[in-house]
Amino acid sequence: RAQDIRGQIFSKEDLIQLENEDARTRLVSFGPDLSPAEDAYIAEGVANNLHERYLLAARRPWYSMENREPAPIWAAVFGRASLRFVLNAAGVCNLTTFHCLYPNGLSSKQVKALVALLNTAPIQERAMRHRRVYGGGLAKFEPKDLLQLEVPDIRCLPEATLDEIVSLFVSWDRELRKNPDFCPTELNLLAASLIEHPSVPLRGA
Repeated sequence: RAQDIRGQIFSKEDLIQLENEDARTRLVSFGPDLSPAEDAYIAEGVANNLHERYLLAARRPWYSMENREPAPIWAAVFGRASLRFVLNAAGVCNLTTFHCLYPNGLSSKQVKALVALLNTAPIQERAMRHRRVYGGGLAKFEPKDLLQLEVPDIRCLPEATLDEIVSLFVSWDRELRKNPDFCPTELNLLAASLIEHPSVPLRGA
């Protein structure tokens, strides 16, 4: 769940901590050959009319799970003051509270730098132009809206700049876990300067 993500980097240690807190972190994924216990479990779902629900009714079979690679970057579907991007360092699958982003051919360092910049104030200002606002000021971001977001072209940045961004990002994540209102002033200034450099839609990142 979105509220389970405490920083901007979701690590294997974060996953272990959630499991230690008895949070729900795993889904049942059935293989082709069902055991008697699995058959009984599915029959219980049918008895509760789960197979008639909108999303489940479209699956074949209805109890099958979507099978896709874990996304390196998650983007929150809903937000208020900002749009939230998370680096999936744990390599786990997410549910529908996040959109999946799969960067094209970027290195691990470039992906980290991209997530860092996406969360900075200058890029967030751009992101909020693509939101859809609902009652109470709740903003929703559709995948096609996200893909139009202009970001600095990570592939054009020198290694030294990438190293600086990643270092600031790791520090920001660490501070956020202690203080949710922490402002990464240095990283925001760096992002503002990079806006003057070549930018690309997130679709091309």
